[in-house]
Amino acid sequence: VNFETTTAHQNSYTSYPTFNSPLEVYDSIKDAGFDMLLYANNHCYDNKKSGFMATLNQFENYGFDYIGARSSLDDKSYMVKDINGVKLGLMNYADTLTQKNGQYYSINGITINDGCEDYMDIYMRGEYDKLYQEVTDKISDMKAQGADIIIMYIHWGDEYKLEPVTSQTMVAQKLCDLGVDVIIGGHPHVIEPMEILTSQTNPDHSTIC
Repeated sequence: VNFETTTAHQNSYTSYPTFNSPLEVYDSIKDAGFDMLLYANNHCYDNKKSGFMATLNQFENYGFDYIGARSSLDDKSYMVKDINGVKLGLMNYADTLTQKNGQYYSINGITINDGCEDYMDIYMRGEYDKLYQEVTDKISDMKAQGADIIIMYIHWGDEYKLEPVTSQTMVAQKLCDLGVDVIIGGHPHVIEPMEILTSQTNPDHSTIC
């Protein structure tokens, strides 16, 4: 589940533009049968670093696996999960960082001036080298842990666009080249096309996006 809210204030609900949900949302998600939460999205910082960390703490309290974020710099924001004998390497990113005044990043219009970006798997369009190096390193580590399939859940693109924007197609191809097997995208609020990509560095490798 893409968990696109916070649980910073445990018993309150707030809607757009800054989201917060009561703790009962976790019971509902768990009762519906979901096990893993994705937390790299444009609303994860809606209640700043304290809300971000409080939400991750609740993920752990309720027993959810989660990716795309970490509560400690010593932790990993990705994982390898054995599903019926198949080891899946799972990671989650979002392209929703923006610059503000040339000094601090922002997300959803909120300036990140507390270092929280170090705990998020979030990148800014146009700044791809760091993303690609991180993905390379994570794939290498997941392969070392025995991952058979690499899956990227990615929060990207423009809302209500029925076709991918240039940054999506470029990043998708690079992720294919780096060895990602499956790309599952979100954020536009509409269904965009599916495509099977062929690696430009290894013609035997393809990626379903």
